[in-house]
Amino acid sequence: MQKKQVVNALKNALVAAHLSAKSEWDELASSLTKETKSTAGDKHETGRAMVHLEMEQAGQRLARMEAMMSAFQRLELNSERTTIGPGALVLVEGGGFFLGVPFGGFDVPEWGKLQAISSDAPLALAMMGHGAGSEVVFRERSWRIVQVV
Repeated sequence: MQKKQVVNALKNALVAAHLSAKSEWDELASSLTKETKSTAGDKHETGRAMVHLEMEQAGQRLARMEAMMSAFQRLELNSERTTIGPGALVLVEGGGFFLGVPFGGFDVPEWGKLQAISSDAPLALAMMGHGAGSEVVFRERSWRIVQVV
């Protein structure tokens, strides 16, 4: 598997998710500013409060996406790897992980779905320092490491 393909697929997924979160926040902000005082009283205020709550949640999603984008940009992606660490692509029997960004599942064209996990995730910490051919037991499950890129 080409690491460059995985890095590009993850970058594209991060950018798309960031744009989606930003768009959602912008739409809510726009709808809130377009709201004018209504004679409906409490019903109007309840609607505005709901938009504020949705904006807060959208803002949190946007902040998480910006933090993930920042973490991704700080990773050293071009170095050759023999052991697992931040920025590593870890192929295991039946799948793979990209360490460094807690994004979750993303699709890699021609390869399928991989998981992007934080370097601080318990599974990532259990795998740190291991290389190809190692076996890591985590939460009663055994992970055989096929390749580290």
